[in-house]
Amino acid sequence: MDVVLGRLGDLPTAALYVARAVAAAIECVFSALPADTFVAFGAVLAARGSATPVGTFAATWAGSVAGAMRCTGPGADSARAR
Repeated sequence: MDVVLGRLGDLPTAALYVARAVAAAIECVFSALPADTFVAFGAVLAARGSATPVGTFAATWAGSVAGAMRCTGPGADSARAR
């Protein structure tokens, strides 16, 4: 676990935020990959000084919203077409 966290901590902060946002968006399509896991990793990285709590929250929230919009968009479009 320390090896994984060390490697993640070596990544640029922007890449960590993008990865968390993408993972949260994927959760809406493939829910076997919970975004909570990435929030927990982000919290650990924030505690170590590699990321900020606000950045962790914002990236995960933005990814979740984007994923939810992607999943509900086609349903809303088909409902309007009827």
